[in-house]
This record gives sequence, structure tokens and C-alpha cells, in this order.
Amino acid sequence: SFPLAACLLSRLYLKGNEVASVVDYDKDKADALLVVAADGGYVPALLDLATEAEASSPPDYQAAHGYYSRAADLGDGHALYKLGWMAQYGVVAAADLSAAHDFYTRATEVGGAEGWYGLGQLVQNGSGGEPDNAGAAAAYEKGAAQSEPMSETALAYLYEQGLGVERDYSRSLALLTDAVSQEYSFAKAALSIHYLAGEGVDVDYSRAFN
Repeated sequence: SFPLAACLLSRLYLKGNEVASVVDYDKDKADALLVVAADGGYVPALLDLATEAEASSPPDYQAAHGYYSRAADLGDGHALYKLGWMAQYGVVAAADLSAAHDFYTRATEVGGAEGWYGLGQLVQNGSGGEPDNAGAAAAYEKGAAQSEPMSETALAYLYEQGLGVERDYSRSLALLTDAVSQEYSFAKAALSIHYLAGEGVDVDYSRAFN
């Protein structure tokens, strides 16, 4: 009857051998406990189920959409961002840019910094009008102010290329460095290019490789 306990116990069963003295690995029991937690309105359990559905082979986006919708109804910013992404790219139904914009906006209103990245992408891609790099940069800046790594990486590219903002390698590097500290893989790739090309830094193949 306590959703948090069910979710935590589920994760123990998924760890299995790491805590063998406590429980054995049991995926079925872990999934059943997650459902209990989700049915109790525990948002992390809903997000875990959604992520698991997306990672299945083949991905079950319809199920993921259902879990994200339930989490969004409980005010979760990440879930609202994911629903926006699904609407933008037509993952479970025809693409709906208006709905994507609404979801992204709602995400920002509940503190979901990813929503700013989504809004920036819509503006930068010219959804509903001409592409607007300056408008995209403004949205990314708001996400970056909350250390949201996707926004930081997208904004870093605009500063690197001087698109919609004045070219500023130092700002680009600072944004990428923060995103890398959060283990964001696209930021790692972008930062390596700076070191390979010597953009704002000395060429350093060792750091690029790392």
C-alpha cells in the first residue's frame, strides 16, 4: 500500500546479483511491483515503466505514451516533454506541432527544463513559420540556465557557428563542459570536435579521444 516501497523493492529485484544476499534477480516480480507503484500514483514508477516500454524490442511507444500521459496528469515535467517529443515527431499518431508546443510549454510551467529545449527545436526548425535561430537561442538559454544538457548542447552549437547569436567559442565550451559533466553523450561528441579542430582551444587530440 506504499508506492515508494514497491518501486524501491522493484529496483532491488532488478539488481539481483548485486544484492544477492538480499534477493535474487527477478524481472517478473520487479515489473509487477512497478505496476503496483504506478497504480498508486508514484511518478518515478510510471517513468520507469515508460522507459522500459521504449527500450523494449521492438519499442512499445503506445504503452510508453500511456505511462507518460499518466505521469503528465500528475504534473511531471519530463513526462510532458516526452509527450511533446512524441507529438512533434509523430511517434504514436500523426505529427501535431501545435500539441507538441502545448506539451513543451506545460513542461516549462511545472519546472521541466527539457521543455525549453523542445520549444527551441520547434522555433529553430521553423515549425509554423521561418526558422529562427535567435528565437531558438532564447529558448535554449532558459533551459541552459537550469543546466539542462540538451539545451546547453544546442545553444553551444549556435554560439560555435554564430547562428542567432554572436560567435563565442568560450561560451560554447562552457556550455558543453557543463553538459558533459552530466554525462550527455552528444555534448561529449561536440566537445571532442572543439579539441580536434582547435576551436576556442588549442588542438588536443588526447582530450578529444577521451
